[in-house]
Amino acid sequence: MRKRGIGVLLTGLAFLLMTGCGGPKTPEDVIHRSAAEVLLKSADSYRTETTVNVEFQTSVIGTINAVSTVTTEQTAKPANIHIKNVMDMGAQGRQETEAYCMEEGDRFLFYLYDGKSWSKEYINPDDKAAKLENLDAMFTNGLVGYDTGLVNMTMTEEASDGKDAYKISADVSGETVSDELKGAVNDLGLTSGDIPFSLDQIPNGKIKFWIEKKTFLPLRATLDMTEMLKDIIDRTVQGTYAQDKIKLTNAVFDCRFYDYNQVGEIKLSDEAASARMK
Repeated sequence: MRKRGIGVLLTGLAFLLMTGCGGPKTPEDVIHRSAAEVLLKSADSYRTETTVNVEFQTSVIGTINAVSTVTTEQTAKPANIHIKNVMDMGAQGRQETEAYCMEEGDRFLFYLYDGKSWSKEYINPDDKAAKLENLDAMFTNGLVGYDTGLVNMTMTEEASDGKDAYKISADVSGETVSDELKGAVNDLGLTSGDIPFSLDQIPNGKIKFWIEKKTFLPLRATLDMTEMLKDIIDRTVQGTYAQDKIKLTNAVFDCRFYDYNQVGEIKLSDEAASARMK
C-alpha cells in the first residue's frame, strides 16, 4: 500500500509539472511558453493582420504619415503562405505588394507581385525566410524570438477578441536593439566609430502581448518604438542640414492573430498563376 501510494504521488506530481501546476505564475513563464510555440505546430492554420503606423513632421512638406497594412494566411500541410502588403503614404503615393510561397516537394514556388507585374521562381527551404522578410509582418511567426531583451515585465488578465487572455506589458531593452544595430553596422563593413553617437544609450521600446490562457497562442501584440526611433533619428541628423527639419512623432506596430484552424486551401489568384518563371 505504501509503495502504491508513493507511485500515485509521483504520478500526480509529474502530471502537475506537465500541466504547469495550475497555470503560469509570472509573465516570464507565460511569454517564454508562448515564445516557444511555433504556431503551425500548434495550429493547422491561422491569419494575421498587422498595421504599422509611422509619422514624421518635416519643415518642408509638413506631416508625412505612412500606414502599412499587412495581411497573411498560412497553412501547415501543405506549408503555404499568402501575404499582401499595402503601403499608403497619402499624397506621397500608395504601393501594393503581394506574394505566395507554395510548397512543392522539397522546395517552394515563390510568386511575387512587385507593384507592377507577377513573377515566380523556385526557392529552397533555407531561402524562404529571406524571401518573405521584406513582406512579412513583424509578428507573423508568432512570438518566436520576442522573449529576449524584455525588461520590466508585468502581467494582468484582459480578454482579446472575446477570448480570456494574459496581457503582458514590457519594455524592449534599448541595449538589445543596440546590439542588433551594431551587427548591422558590422555587416556594412563599418565600425561603431563610424556612427556619430553611442548605440548603448537608446531608449526602451514598449511592447504588449495578449496570449490566450487556454492555448498560449498569441492573440494580439503591439509595439511602440516611437521614443526609441526618435532618439536614433535625432542623434543621426544632429549637426547636419536636416537637424530640426525632420522629427519622428509616431512609430507603432499592432498585430492581430485570428482564424486559428479555420483557413482553407490557399489558392493562387489568376494573375499569380499566370506569372512567368524567372
